[in-house]
Amino acid sequence: MNGKAFLACVLMSVVLTGCETAKKISQVIRNPDIQVGKLMDQSTELTVTLLTEPDSNLT
Repeated sequence: MNGKAFLACVLMSVVLTGCETAKKISQVIRNPDIQVGKLMDQSTELTVTLLTEPDSNLT
């Protein structure tokens, strides 16, 4: 295999990998219920704390 053919194969591999990734990301955006990653890595609870005090942003 010469250099141009090898470069073409590498380029096509990168392009096809990028297309597959974009396809999977668009599927998750369209359907957020799709599991991404292992079940043990999924968060089960999220805690958000907001602090609202009159003097919290003194300058």
